Amino acid sequence: MPDYSLGCQGVALPQNKPKLHTQRESNDRIQEVATLELCWPHSPKGLPMAKAVLVVDDNALIRQALCELFKREADFEVCGEAENGREAIEKAQQLHPDLIVMDLSMPVMNGIEAARVLKGLMPTVPLIVFSEYSDVFSEKEARSAGVSALVSKSEHASVLVGKARALLYHIAA
Repeated sequence: MPDYSLGCQGVALPQNKPKLHTQRESNDRIQEVATLELCWPHSPKGLPMAKAVLVVDDNALIRQALCELFKREADFEVCGEAENGREAIEKAQQLHPDLIVMDLSMPVMNGIEAARVLKGLMPTVPLIVFSEYSDVFSEKEARSAGVSALVSKSEHASVLVGKARALLYHIAA
C-alpha cells in the first residue's frame, strides 16, 4: 500500500510517483490522478503553468515591448493586447487573464476607469498600472480603483516582472 499524505483541500494523495494507468484501474485511482492534476497544475515539463497576461497600452511600441518582455519569461504568456480601457474590458471578459498590465493615461477610457470596471467583473485578477505618471494623487486614485500595484515606466523591466510574480504567486516582491 502506498504512503499517503494530505494534498490540497485535505485529499489523501500517494507519495509515490504517478505511473501510467490502464482502463482496468479502479475509479478511486482515476479520481486520485484527477485530483493530483487539479491540485498541481503543471506543464508536461514540470514547470508551473504559464500565467496569462493581458497587456493594455495606447502606445503600440510599449505594448509590443511589454508583450516581448512577458513572452521571454517561462512562467508567463501573453493572452491578448488592448489599446484603451474599453477594449481591455472586452478582451478581459473574452480571454480571462491571470494578470492585467495597463497604462494609466489612454484615450476612450483611461486606466483608472477601466480598473474600476475590471475589479467589479474580475475581483481576484491582479491589475498592475504601468505608467509614466507616479505622483501621489495618481497612486491614491489607482489604489481606490482596485489597482494591485503601480510600476513606473522609468523603472527597470525586472521590477514589473517581479511585481507580477509577487501578485500571482503571493510572494514578497
